[in-house]
Amino acid sequence: DRPAYDAKGGYLGTKVGFSLRRQLSDQLEIVWGARFGYFKGARNDNSPLFTDETNTNLFMAFLWKFWEGKTRATAE
Repeated sequence: DRPAYDAKGGYLGTKVGFSLRRQLSDQLEIVWGARFGYFKGARNDNSPLFTDETNTNLFMAFLWKFWEGKTRATAE
């Protein structure tokens, strides 16, 4: 049981990221990247859930296209 937190609106942080995608076959792609978050001065820094002023994430994913329609959409 934790005390209720009275949240207010305002700045919650800044996140910057990038990702790269490579098609390995007609049905398989790989995506990888990173994201950095900076939260110093965030409005919720008094929250019991706020633990760090910075956050770094690395990710990698495989995308598998298991079905594709016969007709393609056209841009207008």
